[in-house]
Amino acid sequence: MYNVVQIVPDFNYACGVSKHVYLTCKALRQEKNIKVYFITNGGTALSQMEELEIHPHIIDFTRGSRNPFSFISFTKQLIRFCKTNNINIIHTHHRYPEFAALIVSLFLKIKTVTTVHSLHKDFKLLSFKSDQIIAVSKIVMENIIKNYSLSGNNIQVIYNYVKTPLELSSDQIDIFYNRYKISRNDFLIIFLGRMTYEKGVDSLIAAFDILTYQQTINAKLFLIGNNDPEWKTNLVSKNPNIFIIDEINDPTIFYKVASLIVAPSRIDSFPYVMLESGIAQKPFIGGKTGGIQEFIEDGCDGFLIEPGNINELAEKVLYIYNHPEHASRVAQKLYAKVTTLSTEESYRNNLLGVYYKVIHVN
Repeated sequence: MYNVVQIVPDFNYACGVSKHVYLTCKALRQEKNIKVYFITNGGTALSQMEELEIHPHIIDFTRGSRNPFSFISFTKQLIRFCKTNNINIIHTHHRYPEFAALIVSLFLKIKTVTTVHSLHKDFKLLSFKSDQIIAVSKIVMENIIKNYSLSGNNIQVIYNYVKTPLELSSDQIDIFYNRYKISRNDFLIIFLGRMTYEKGVDSLIAAFDILTYQQTINAKLFLIGNNDPEWKTNLVSKNPNIFIIDEINDPTIFYKVASLIVAPSRIDSFPYVMLESGIAQKPFIGGKTGGIQEFIEDGCDGFLIEPGNINELAEKVLYIYNHPEHASRVAQKLYAKVTTLSTEESYRNNLLGVYYKVIHVN
């Protein structure tokens, strides 16, 4: 039996890293030889872990904090937790706890694994020193090797998997349409994720304004995520066809009713919304960047736009609106691609391979 602790800051519904950690724990719960523990500093999605019968252990730490006293306190608490629970492997999902895990490993006989979810180029002396490094996409692995002068011998790509969405009844769908006073004939554009400049939500809103004010398009835009009041006040409130929804536990209904999923990111490593669009068999538009550009073939299994190019984004949305048959074929190809990428079983087996490798390395 191996005791493994997963550590991630800010465990929230609208965070792709948090979703990854949840799905990792869900996959590992099926393995009899692994006992899973979980540490975070809080967040909106803690009930998800309780549903897996994994009790979150809360430690007050702030990712990226440069306060040495806070870091020392976090590291001491982590040492106590690992001693108490006989932890064999610390699996981190951010560089701040990764460095703390490295310190802990100097005092205790513990192995360290980190999953890299983003593209980085700073803090080169302190980052990615774990026994094994997992990259969520090829572009992330190449970034680590290039910017951190690593050989690649202890780095491997393990693609994310996505769970099959829940089935919804016709009544549940009717309730949705009635709640927002919209028609089944409306073209529904869905954005799910953090509403930030990095995710390109400003470009999406601007493109949507062009379409609804200058073009004949019967569309609604739903922005689902941890919204900043600034977006609502400055960008959204002027357009009555834009709906802001706070981050939610299960976005299945939005994938079900969507006509189009958009992730116009400026920077993105390998977003879940791209994979979930495929599982939901919906057309997808993404920013030509990072893992999106790596995975999507423009016009074949999705559509790409230059990040920040508002006019190109508006044109691609209008094309999909006017060519539903082609959009449907593209969505089916994305579905086929995603379903052959990774499953819960293959993900779990790959991850267990990493764990067994680090445990048996002297």
